Amino acid sequence: MRNLCGFTSVPNASQFSRFKISFEKDLETFFHSLVELTEPICRQINLEMADILIVDTTGIEAYVKENNPKLFDNLLRQSKKLQKSNPDFNAHSYTCSKMPKESCANPEIKLSYINGHYCYALKTAIITNGLGIIRDFDFFDKSTLDISKSATASEAKDEYDAKSLIPTLNNFFSKHDFKYEYFLGDSGFDAVDNYKYLYADHNIKPIIPLRRAPSLLEPGFNEDGIPTFPNDPTLPMKFDGITRGKNRADRIKWLCPKSKKTRIDGKTTYILSCDNPCTESHCGRVCQIPIHNDFRINTAVPRNSTLWNALYKIRTIIERTNFMIKFPMALNYTKLYNTTSLKSELVISEITQQITLLISNSLKQTEHLLSIKN
Repeated sequence: MRNLCGFTSVPNASQFSRFKISFEKDLETFFHSLVELTEPICRQINLEMADILIVDTTGIEAYVKENNPKLFDNLLRQSKKLQKSNPDFNAHSYTCSKMPKESCANPEIKLSYINGHYCYALKTAIITNGLGIIRDFDFFDKSTLDISKSATASEAKDEYDAKSLIPTLNNFFSKHDFKYEYFLGDSGFDAVDNYKYLYADHNIKPIIPLRRAPSLLEPGFNEDGIPTFPNDPTLPMKFDGITRGKNRADRIKWLCPKSKKTRIDGKTTYILSCDNPCTESHCGRVCQIPIHNDFRINTAVPRNSTLWNALYKIRTIIERTNFMIKFPMALNYTKLYNTTSLKSELVISEITQQITLLISNSLKQTEHLLSIKN
């Protein structure tokens, strides 16, 4: 490689490390300058695809001891001892809840659920267009995936994703004055405020599937608009206050009529008195209804229509982009745990894609933009 590039010497690894730390902000500035250059090229290649915005959350796995599978195996082995005395005890779920929420080597490396497995990673959101060309990225250094408060890790990830979209796009639109017609996202972004933000604030048509648990019956409503118990429509659910969260719409919380809210040892808990519960949740069925949910239900492109299905199929392009920056560009094989170095590695990978697009456009060979090796 040294002879090919015409170098007489190559800097050692420590110099590359110092470069990533010292020039992190400069690399980001360079990337955004390239985005301004490649945006008109993308629209020239395929205007319809360039008019689509796609967001997905992922993570850069760090080189920390918590990513060693032996950590989880040891915790699981200890949990299984408790299962012997209690057959109903779920050792796997208990083990997941006991995993450290962050790495001891770097607190910014958080417990994450990525591609169907637990890992400790630097969480990030990737923004691409319909061609799979990266437009922006955002990091969530202070956010933590709290799996213990959700029924499954997948559910926790969806809640996490739903809260991340608006801050991510706010940062993007503050840097680039681009306009898009459609937004594509998976069901993790199915939140009322996201629809309003996209359609009402930015005139972007959201293509997001509804997030619902198919195994659970949806509650009905009585004549007063109060949701009823799924297993017995004659029982109205109990009002349990208003749920308010940052970057989320206010929601009316309704509680299972057979669940009692109480305080034990200074902590709020729920006691469920039901012989046939309709959910595995310890507090029974909970129904949270957004006060304003028209943007979510009445989408500009009807769900399951021909256009909606055709557009949503395009969303998988961002999965291929994530794969490209992690494997062909070796981001997933890095032995780094420093936050700044990990961020710089991601930015360098994204810069590489922008330069590849510029070269491909100059050569008039833009058929395989995601094939870096070609």
